[in-house]
Amino acid sequence: MYHLGAHVVVAENAFEGLEAVRTYRPNLVLSDISLPGRDGFGLLLDIRALGPDAGGNVPVIAMTALIGHVDHTRVLNAGFQAYLPKPFTPDELLETILAVLRP
Repeated sequence: MYHLGAHVVVAENAFEGLEAVRTYRPNLVLSDISLPGRDGFGLLLDIRALGPDAGGNVPVIAMTALIGHVDHTRVLNAGFQAYLPKPFTPDELLETILAVLRP
């Protein structure tokens, strides 16, 4: 188990995810591609539309179990900072987070 001092906010859908970004101004967002209602691509667009002063420039990592249905290049071209196919290990998650957050 990892104890790295992270504060985690869970959102059930894209709408809640956007509200969490507005409210908490996180250092990082982990988003599934397949969300109820609006997908992760839509959430990313909504986050970026907030603008930098409202948290719209937060790094966003895409996750998905739809490996054969989602093109890795499309994910990165959409503006996600990284792509993490499911299933992944805690070490893979940590490595991806650190790679995205490193200056």
